[in-house]
Amino acid sequence: TNTNGLDGPNGIGTGLRDAVNALNPGDEIVILGNYLVKDHTVLIDKNLTIQGQDNSLITYNGTNCSVPMLSITGGGILKDLTIAGADCSGVSRDLVSVNSQVDLNIEHTTLTNGGRAVDIKSGDGMVTLAFNHITGNQDYALYQGKGLGSGTVKLYANNIHSNRVGAQVNCNNLGTADHNFWGEGVLASSGAEFCTISDAKTLGAPILTNANVPGVQALMQTVTDTFSTAFDNN
Repeated sequence: TNTNGLDGPNGIGTGLRDAVNALNPGDEIVILGNYLVKDHTVLIDKNLTIQGQDNSLITYNGTNCSVPMLSITGGGILKDLTIAGADCSGVSRDLVSVNSQVDLNIEHTTLTNGGRAVDIKSGDGMVTLAFNHITGNQDYALYQGKGLGSGTVKLYANNIHSNRVGAQVNCNNLGTADHNFWGEGVLASSGAEFCTISDAKTLGAPILTNANVPGVQALMQTVTDTFSTAFDNN
């Protein structure tokens, strides 16, 4: 973290915003250990990969929960991280705000203790959430806003439960949410509202998590004529 004491708009005064400013689209930022953001939202306005290493955590310990922790407007990839909000007198910060004209993938993350975990504004990019563990937030795990943008959302192979009371995800008729776990005995039609879903594709048990790795133990596998194994040959 930048130690010059600044806490300015777009995250000026944090090492994360400094890194975004210094890098080119397509570059990678690696979060090491526990990383604290400041009171202002950190703007990610380039198409970057932001990933953790060794169970990295982005969190906040201040008292201003009126604005999101991260704002992603340039697409890219967010992966291998835990992002946790803070309790400001009973209100928590939204974790990730998205308003992007290009695609964004959020993969193998644990999103917890926020207001909304992922709050999508109107944009033209597709937002894909896969292999995430999203629980313990006060509001929606994901909310897809409506506007003039053509963007859509796709969720699969996530644990999404124990957030707000009622539906956990709202796609606003702009996306799909099959093959997720919504809680014990909860069908997709109860866990997701205004999403394209099939109750027959509801996961009947939570995807395994790992205490030392964010997200869940899942992957995308291409089926071929060659036998392959995963998860330590299990």
